[in-house]
Amino acid sequence: MSMFFFKQPQTAIVSGIVATGGSAPAFDPATVPNMRFWYDPSDLATIAQSAGKISQINDKSGNAYHMTQPTGAQQPTVGANMNALNNINTTFAQRMALPSGVFDFGSSAYTLFIVLKKMSLTGDDRSPFCFGDATNTPQIGFFSVNGAQNAFMANGNAGAFNGGSFAQLTDPHIASIKATPGASASSFRKDGNVVVTPYTVTMPPSAAVTYGVLNGISPSGGNGGDFVYGDIIGYQRALTKAEENYIGAGLAAKWGLAWTPIP
Repeated sequence: MSMFFFKQPQTAIVSGIVATGGSAPAFDPATVPNMRFWYDPSDLATIAQSAGKISQINDKSGNAYHMTQPTGAQQPTVGANMNALNNINTTFAQRMALPSGVFDFGSSAYTLFIVLKKMSLTGDDRSPFCFGDATNTPQIGFFSVNGAQNAFMANGNAGAFNGGSFAQLTDPHIASIKATPGASASSFRKDGNVVVTPYTVTMPPSAAVTYGVLNGISPSGGNGGDFVYGDIIGYQRALTKAEENYIGAGLAAKWGLAWTPIP
């Protein structure tokens, strides 16, 4: 009589993402719930370009919040300046607009990630990615203020970036913002490290958010810079620390960067 023994597959848990067979799944930010947008320049299938100039970057979240720039002179270019992967390159005058309604910055929480490298050491007041109001005033995003510091903006509240500025740091980094209603619930991080002491963020923003822009403070231009972009990801929720570590570590492995686990 023959006997057969079946071994139960083992389960591995990686930062809240479950896989079978004892190995971690391939990094996929879309497995984290409540994704609002995901721009991945390393995936050329999501980029509409002509001679290297980008007219559209498709949103990989499935929500169809595609970034666009119809004007040729203002179109960013495709490059490979981070970890030999395709990325978005901008100069001062090149920018892209996010569609209306891309994010509900009302009373709900949100979490943003951006992989970013500053190419030029010149120039002040550069804004690589932001959301602003009807007066073209940034409310949420990432900034370099007068070339002297970085500022993270969450609902109109600014925090200084300890350890240099986008105008000075030419090494790429993973910057993130998590804004949650409630005392000491919001955080600004660089590569997983807290760079601003958590504080209370007023919900909703001090002024209604009406636009989003890549490289600049408004869809009409101004305050752009020489940046290289990797993934840009937004969630309509405050991620757990395990989820933040999953996204951060996955982006770090993808772009050849470091991520300090959030305890």
